[in-house]
Amino acid sequence: MNAVEKAVLHAEVGDSMPRLVIRSNTRIDTGRWWWRSPLLLAVMEEELVIFAGARRRYACRIAFDSCRQSVYDHGSRELVLAPVEGLEHKRVGMSVSDALRVLHLIGVAA
Repeated sequence: MNAVEKAVLHAEVGDSMPRLVIRSNTRIDTGRWWWRSPLLLAVMEEELVIFAGARRRYACRIAFDSCRQSVYDHGSRELVLAPVEGLEHKRVGMSVSDALRVLHLIGVAA
């Protein structure tokens, strides 16, 4: 993580240490001129934090209970977070090994 991404995560979770942090292949608009910023996933003790940082910051916290039906879509190579309501980025691109680690930590039988 770069310094801005660390600051965004620290603002969301304070001094809590994540169990896992993964940089995804999904990129979102965070106010940079020529390119988008990658979405990162941090698996905490009881919630998943999705965040990105640059000029604008994006952060979202999801309780594990809200995403127990999540799956990995092999066709699109994305982790599909379900049944979370109102989540802006429900599909997050990543490798199958990273997705399986996330699914295991949030308690989804894979």
